[in-house]
Amino acid sequence: MKSFEKFLFYYSIVAITAIFFTTAIFSPTPQNIISAVLLLPLTVYFWLKLTNPESVNISKWSVRFLLIIVILSSFGIFTYFLKVKSVSQKAEIAQNSPTLSLSDISQRLSSLNENELSIIRAELDKLKKPDTQTKKATDEASLSDLLLEADKDYAGKIKTKDGLTVPVEVLKEPLFSSDKVGLMEKDIPYPYLVKENNWYKVRLENNLEGWVNQSSVQEVN
Repeated sequence: MKSFEKFLFYYSIVAITAIFFTTAIFSPTPQNIISAVLLLPLTVYFWLKLTNPESVNISKWSVRFLLIIVILSSFGIFTYFLKVKSVSQKAEIAQNSPTLSLSDISQRLSSLNENELSIIRAELDKLKKPDTQTKKATDEASLSDLLLEADKDYAGKIKTKDGLTVPVEVLKEPLFSSDKVGLMEKDIPYPYLVKENNWYKVRLENNLEGWVNQSSVQEVN
């Protein structure tokens, strides 16, 4: 072989061997099986070609062949060791990673001031879409509970009465003829600041305040 051809030959051996072991061990199933089946004949061909069987006697070729088996076995064991080490490191990182519970989030929200809470409420309000209100009811209820805990000046919590299937209108004044300022979504608890006669002054998620009549709501613990 010429020098350049010899370089390409040895480079091909190293490259195809590295690709074979890495894809066979690190790739997910079934990609690793497919890659191994496709690359195994090429890997075997190049390594057998390296032993140069046509120019040496059988005894010398056998020694070369055994040496190649040792090299490939060592390479495979080393690659597998790297995979095991990588998996253990990922597991250790996942185990040591801090996880936030709802109580942790609640405590962090409790430490925020009113302006920061207003920003959070505004961002939550932007996420609302009329055609996905039913789908988001559970998630919004959880977020609403956290905001309720973060509010320090509310007197209690109210929600729409059981059996109602539509949101309750929140009015600007404690009068049925007053203008609407927002809606109380079904089954989501909201903080109320004060109760006067039969009316609750409620705070909505977008930080708007208004009044609802007790005939449409009920207090919750």
